[in-house]
Amino acid sequence: MNDDFGVYSAPSNAYEIPVPLGWTLKHDGESLELISPSGEAAVVVTHYVKRSKTAETDARIHLKRFLDGQDIKGKARESVATPKRASADFTDRSGKRWTVMFSSGASGLLLATCTYSAAATGESEQAMEIIGKLGTTGG
Repeated sequence: MNDDFGVYSAPSNAYEIPVPLGWTLKHDGESLELISPSGEAAVVVTHYVKRSKTAETDARIHLKRFLDGQDIKGKARESVATPKRASADFTDRSGKRWTVMFSSGASGLLLATCTYSAAATGESEQAMEIIGKLGTTGG
C-alpha cells in the first residue's frame, strides 16, 4: 500500500479497507461508503456475517447472483473467479461503470461495489486499488 492511503479497520476486525487521502467515509450502520473528493467515484463495502455452517460461501455463486440482478449493457467481464474471491466489471444501461467483488472468509462474506463515471480517471484508479486490496481477515 502506498503512502497516500490510510486504513479503516472494521470494529469486528473482520476486514480492513485502504482509504486514499481526501476520500470521505460514510457509515450507515450496514455498509461503509468511501467517496472520492470529486464525488465521481465511490466504493461501498458490506460485510455479511456467517451465522450458519451451511451458509453458501463460494464467492463465484454470489457474484453470479449479483450480476443476474443488474441491468447490464453488453456483457460483464469477470476478472477473478475463485471460491474465495470473485469480481467483475460492467457498465449499466445509464452508462455508469461498475466493479463488484465478493471475498469469502471465515468471518463471512464481503461485498464491495465500486461505481464511477468516465470523468473519474485518477479516482477510479484509486477505487480499483481499494477493491484490489480489501478482503476478509481470518481466512
